[in-house]
Amino acid sequence: MSVRLEPAFADELARKPRDTHEAIITAAQGLEELLTAMPVEITVQYTYRLIGGVAVRASGEAIARLADSPAVKSIERVGGVQSC
Repeated sequence: MSVRLEPAFADELARKPRDTHEAIITAAQGLEELLTAMPVEITVQYTYRLIGGVAVRASGEAIARLADSPAVKSIERVGGVQSC
């Protein structure tokens, strides 16, 4: 796995490659380049132009493969929000 992928999330994707996962993917250079590099099996749910990223749903296999793309800066799992 690439260092662009959070290690704990990489482990989860490897254990459950066919399950559907949600992730936030940030662009290495430009958002348009990232969107162009996105395989068809990855569903973009939201686009965050301010941070140059997207929220996606896809299989663990598809997300893990995307970690090797030069268009990707980082991949993190979508997590819950905790109140103070």
